[in-house]
Amino acid sequence: MSKKEKIKEFINKHYVILIPICLIIILILAFAIYNIHRLYVNHTTDEKASFYQYFAGRKVEYEGTLKINRKNNIVDLDTGKQKIDLTSVPVYYKEDKVKVLLPQSMTIVRPLSGYKQEKTVNFSTITWDKDNTAYLLKSNEYDREVTNSFLYDGVDLYFFLTETNIKIGNDEITLSPMSYIRVNVGNSLEYYDRESDTYKMMEITTEQVIATNKDFEVNLSGDKVTNYDDIILLMVPSNLNEIK
Repeated sequence: MSKKEKIKEFINKHYVILIPICLIIILILAFAIYNIHRLYVNHTTDEKASFYQYFAGRKVEYEGTLKINRKNNIVDLDTGKQKIDLTSVPVYYKEDKVKVLLPQSMTIVRPLSGYKQEKTVNFSTITWDKDNTAYLLKSNEYDREVTNSFLYDGVDLYFFLTETNIKIGNDEITLSPMSYIRVNVGNSLEYYDRESDTYKMMEITTEQVIATNKDFEVNLSGDKVTNYDDIILLMVPSNLNEIK
């Protein structure tokens, strides 16, 4: 009997055992390949940076460690000894004046697209691209130009990319680009102006708070915008599709 025939005879006699063994080997290999791929994709490097945020008028500065993945995108931020609770409050870079980190998912509203609303993912960044005179929104999921847009956290915080006028009853203030405001209706409002690095708080009662610039008018007291004759309510991020 030739060697080939012996092998064939062996397989015929033991195929009931050999088939499960082959399947187990295939599963082990598939599991190993999956884990190697996952480790590769999820691999991150650490990058140190200096940040600051404002909480109830108090400026908190800290050294943080950004987790950067293989696509050079931020996937996490370790605030170190400060143990900062990362909410929707924007995280500002101390050295990079044209970049802001948004720790939590937010609603992004695009007035020039009929006030289309989508959501961002955690740890998105907003950057001013001087060469192309545009604002860029970047994350592990997307890299988009979002000039003329604004962001809303679904509760009370609005982040404006461009210079925006805020009317509070009969008073008016102007926020520089990449600034934000929080409106606690019937109680108080607080705002941070990026250019002057100032944070102010004021009491309000029945005053309507309206934000305007050349592209939009937003009722911050009612979380709504008017598009021609239509009143559009701003939505919480969790009810929206992710921006693509």
